[in-house]
Amino acid sequence: MNSTALNQSMSSPEKLPLRAIPGDYGFSFFGPIKDRYDYFYSQGEDEFFRTRITKYKSTVFRTNMPPGPFISSNSKVVALLDSNSFPILFDTSKVEKTDILDGTFMPSTSFFGGYRVCAFLDPSEPNHHLLKSLFLTFLASSHQKFIPYFRTSLSELFVNLEGEVSDGKPADFNEHSDNMAFDFVFRLFTGVNPSETKLKSEGPGITNTWLALQLAPLGTLGIKYLPDFIDDIIHTFRLPFFVVKPVGNSLSKQRTNREETENKNCPATMCLLKSSRCLI
Repeated sequence: MNSTALNQSMSSPEKLPLRAIPGDYGFSFFGPIKDRYDYFYSQGEDEFFRTRITKYKSTVFRTNMPPGPFISSNSKVVALLDSNSFPILFDTSKVEKTDILDGTFMPSTSFFGGYRVCAFLDPSEPNHHLLKSLFLTFLASSHQKFIPYFRTSLSELFVNLEGEVSDGKPADFNEHSDNMAFDFVFRLFTGVNPSETKLKSEGPGITNTWLALQLAPLGTLGIKYLPDFIDDIIHTFRLPFFVVKPVGNSLSKQRTNREETENKNCPATMCLLKSSRCLI
């Protein structure tokens, strides 16, 4: 085959006949629970998708995704498991993006000060564009801080790692990396090291707990001898916000006080501050 013919064959993919998307959702209420048990316990994540690809002879199929009842009111999805179908996720006319950042459910707005934050808004909603523009404006106004703060945080990361290694202690890179990420973002928004506030070194732990309570329905407790039906409680009922409310308010207060002092003459930053209080 000459180069011309080869290029034509590559640029003109074979036209295959369209087929209905295979798969099913099972009976209402019971179907999502069965798929949830398959996903977490009976099969596991990888085998869950592998068996359905084999069953339907397709990398695109209908199924239910966790957490299901009683947290998610609608568990029905179309799974896209190949590179050819994946780009459809960027077509907002075909993909629903309202309240589904974390899958088929949205955490309680109590975690965000009672607001639906930008990540849960559909691009068609007016506040989505407004908030996204606001965030980008703030980031643009802080561009001179990125490199200095990142270099400082990265330097502290390796100093802490080397200190533990030299003392003969095990050095957990992931833990130090998470701490570095928190310190960097905190400095970027407030201009101060969290260790210089009442938070000291507790900030990353507070943030991890805040996230864990929201994302618990998407994981398992991982306790070997715990019966599945007990572990499944975290997929059935939402974990309450009040567990982290006191420490969350502490973190928000530290950030707010600093920003109101340093940025009172910057309307764009103050506007972002008032809008971002819902994040903690």
